Amino acid sequence: MDEKTRGEALREDDPQRHGIFTTGIVSVADGYSIALFFTGPRHAGENLREVLLRRATGLPPPTQMCDALDRNVPKDLEVILSNCLSHGRRRFVDLVDLFPEEVTYILEALKQVYQVEAEAKQENLSAEERLHLHQQRSAPVMAELHRWLEAQFDQKKVEPNGALGQAIAYLLRHWQKLTLFLRVPGAPLDNNICEQALKKAQADCCCYSLLFDERCSDKTGNCCPAQAGAAASASSASISRRRAMSQPIRRVPPRA
Repeated sequence: MDEKTRGEALREDDPQRHGIFTTGIVSVADGYSIALFFTGPRHAGENLREVLLRRATGLPPPTQMCDALDRNVPKDLEVILSNCLSHGRRRFVDLVDLFPEEVTYILEALKQVYQVEAEAKQENLSAEERLHLHQQRSAPVMAELHRWLEAQFDQKKVEPNGALGQAIAYLLRHWQKLTLFLRVPGAPLDNNICEQALKKAQADCCCYSLLFDERCSDKTGNCCPAQAGAAASASSASISRRRAMSQPIRRVPPRA
């Protein structure tokens, strides 16, 4: 594949790039999973684009599951985009002590959806059967949750610029992509499979940095995430049949 076909490669010293990114791509199809890892200046969407450009022509677009960051999406390529419900949920988990009643309502609603998902897995349902089950039992729950979320703003119960308001706005803004599992057979609820796969790459990167700079470790020999680990606010993307996630890895400065 020549440079014009795949797009100009991004240099590590590009002034618009800061740091190195590790991308994990997990392809899931027909009960098999294949994991790929990339480390360099490219974001997840750019690495995913490189992979998808090598697909056989004539195949239908893959279903991509990711959080809402634009850098997770492969540009100029068609994908069926879905957003991670788990990422949306986490925004409320952090607020449970401040807004216990509101957050509990949201978490209980999402819990029902995951219970349906667990039942589908336990019964080994096909993609179509799983979709039908979610449409029967999860769709009413999500519809009621959507009405409740909108009412918080319409009835001025929540400050839009506050922490709870921003978390609610995230769900409403990305609602169609967060609920793709209610319309598309096989669409996942979240990208947890990619987060689990990337933990291995993060650990290896941490240990690699530890070999070159002992300042990466604390007194117990554990790697200090502030110096060599992945940022807590990492971006992620995953796709069903082609899954991807990216997290920035901080450089460890050389010893003086």
